[in-house]
Amino acid sequence: MNHSPDKEKYCPAQLGDIKLYVSSYELSRDRRYSFLNRADSELYFTDNGSYPAYLRLKGYVLRSECESPCVAFNTLMDNNTRFFLTMDGIFFNAARLKSFSAVTDINSQTVRCEVLLCCTSYISETEAE
Repeated sequence: MNHSPDKEKYCPAQLGDIKLYVSSYELSRDRRYSFLNRADSELYFTDNGSYPAYLRLKGYVLRSECESPCVAFNTLMDNNTRFFLTMDGIFFNAARLKSFSAVTDINSQTVRCEVLLCCTSYISETEAE
């Protein structure tokens, strides 16, 4: 039985000692605004600025590479580890682990994982190779 990932189908992301083979990702960021009522029945508009970007990675971890990814993710979350990763031509600087989930079948050789990273610093495009 072959458990090596297809390099064309999955994008590897190194998170500490864990190699996550990403099948899909979602990047979101928003800007918050406030509308305050005024006494003369007008609205006062304020810009609260941009909020951190959130990167949601969905994929799997091979059990042969990491026996228990949930323990490893929990350690990374407790240590407040920052990740500097490049994925799909985008560089994420100082991303921190906000949440994770790991779902597996006892007899499976893979663990399906979903990881949410919070990127408070800049996000930039990498150089074309």
